[in-house]
Amino acid sequence: YSNIWMERDTLQKIKLLSKKIILQWSCPVKSWDNFSFNEFDFIVSASMPLVNYFVNNNLKAYYLQQAFDDSILNRIVESSYPFKNIVFIGNFTLGHDYRFQLIEYLLQNGIEIDIYGDGKENFPENSLVAKRIKDSIQGIEMYNYYKKYKLALHIHGEGIKNDGIEWTSFAGAKRNFEITGIGIALLTSYQDNLKE
Repeated sequence: YSNIWMERDTLQKIKLLSKKIILQWSCPVKSWDNFSFNEFDFIVSASMPLVNYFVNNNLKAYYLQQAFDDSILNRIVESSYPFKNIVFIGNFTLGHDYRFQLIEYLLQNGIEIDIYGDGKENFPENSLVAKRIKDSIQGIEMYNYYKKYKLALHIHGEGIKNDGIEWTSFAGAKRNFEITGIGIALLTSYQDNLKE
């Protein structure tokens, strides 16, 4: 899974206990120069530019889009009216400067947004995002929080080139599926294949 570091020795030990080790990757590769991509039997990604990057580097990789498991709906607590307005649940780490700038701009212009996530240490101390962000929430708790809102935001990482890969031009974020899967409105950044 993207952003989880495992040393080559650890991967080789896991291989002894497994038939296959599969990596799902959905973030830039620029800062992962020493990651052992070749220790995996194959890689899947929801970004075709990333799949092409891996294939061009002699790694077995396949396109696999994200999805929503509707069995999650059986574990969601329905919220009662009135719903809160807008929420963003996600991180503010490497490659998410635009996300921070956009949410900061909305807050400065009187748009009320509840924010949950990691990366507070990356903000200027006087920023509105830093003052409003609450701890990250995951799993079923995250879905139950989403259900309290009328609208949730998805702001993709910047469309900058990473190792020659325009990886953000291709939609593949799980947030697009999480939010729409539980039936609330999604406002998202544009990617070339979003309509698909």
